[in-house]
Amino acid sequence: MIYFSTDVLVNYHVEQVPVQHQQARHLYQQAIQRGQAFISLLTLNELVFVLTQLHVDEHDIALKISKYQDLAPVGLGSDQFKRATQLAERIGFQYISDCLHTAIAESHCHELYTYNRPVFTRIQQYSPLNIVCF
Repeated sequence: MIYFSTDVLVNYHVEQVPVQHQQARHLYQQAIQRGQAFISLLTLNELVFVLTQLHVDEHDIALKISKYQDLAPVGLGSDQFKRATQLAERIGFQYISDCLHTAIAESHCHELYTYNRPVFTRIQQYSPLNIVCF
């Protein structure tokens, strides 16, 4: 399975950087076709927040989010929180959300896709997960 970080889904839904928008759409659609797309509730929560900050219409946000229900997004358990804390102890607690994404992905996936290269390249050295930074 491939874990999609929030920034990839934001780029999927909103064209801010045309190249990233097209790439995110391609990556996500390809993963869906292969049955490999994985989404967490944390990602959906952050996606809603960012779309709101970008002034996307609330009705449009609800429609976008409803499409992810078929993927059965997973929550965060105490084991993942513990793992995220271990990662944050190594790279800094200011990155706890990214550590949470990593911990969830480690529990369910073999890859994580992100545009957040500065943080995830730091996490990569402490994770067995294949983290792909675009």
